[in-house]
Amino acid sequence: MLDFAGSVVCLADGFFLGRPAPVLAIEDRLLAGRTYLVLPVDRLPQGCDALTAASLAALSYDRGRPGAPGIAGGPRSPFEYVKADDGRTVIKVTPEFIVAAVTSKAGTAAHGRGGSEEDGGGESCGGALCSTPELRKHYEQLVGSGRERAWSPRLDTIKERKGRRGLDDFVLAVSPGRLSPVAVRLLGLEGEGKR
Repeated sequence: MLDFAGSVVCLADGFFLGRPAPVLAIEDRLLAGRTYLVLPVDRLPQGCDALTAASLAALSYDRGRPGAPGIAGGPRSPFEYVKADDGRTVIKVTPEFIVAAVTSKAGTAAHGRGGSEEDGGGESCGGALCSTPELRKHYEQLVGSGRERAWSPRLDTIKERKGRRGLDDFVLAVSPGRLSPVAVRLLGLEGEGKR
């Protein structure tokens, strides 16, 4: 592990939604017959952060490529409900999905294709999350296309005046007829309402 400083070793069948990523310690021994993954640290949730569908989508190098593993809309769900040791039901991410998500970059390099929207990849809507035409359509309606002009706020000119606003400005802004008789007397506006 010292040779791969920016990477961690994870057990492929140890990914559960809502729980930390299954990172092995340096002193852990690898067992024959088990599938392990060497993953870059920056692609996993940090510290004790729970694994989410978004962090799973971040595992894939090329989510937009057609044929890349998708989280939603696929023929077979990448999630399974299993009982944990404490008896609670947890959502397990299948090892096949994790392996396919991590190793899908090789398929893109071999075919020389990226994931553009024209060839069904849906790059503008996150690829793995918009894996069906209906999801892509809903995404475009809610978020809009990345090719549209960039949003910028409407900027209005700010007019500034020198000095503080005095009592004269207050008198012009509020007519004495709208003030109570007590407020008119306190502000000294008794004779000014008859202009």
